[in-house]
Amino acid sequence: MAHDRDAFVEQFGSVLGRLAQWLREHAKTFSRAFVTVRESGLLFVVLRDNAGFDPDFEDELTDLDLEIAQNPRFDHIDLNVLSLPRSSKTAYSSFLHPEYTWVFQHGK
Repeated sequence: MAHDRDAFVEQFGSVLGRLAQWLREHAKTFSRAFVTVRESGLLFVVLRDNAGFDPDFEDELTDLDLEIAQNPRFDHIDLNVLSLPRSSKTAYSSFLHPEYTWVFQHGK
């Protein structure tokens, strides 16, 4: 049990690093991003800069999701991804755990 916890903590740090790298690569397309706890695991929420649908962005986010899901280095991580259009704090907060949420921000 302690080994599983240690493995999760190590993998979680690595996943956060990978998510941060992906966000740096997509810095022009998002305003904020979050990792939050959900009933079925973790959720990576990206709040995009615009309200329109961007199929290329969605494809790239799906590729990230698959990359993490299929990577044996992350076998203790259950992560889903969600892209939201520009919206109010009230709207996007409904997807976030009130206590266990990590925030990614960047300057423009």
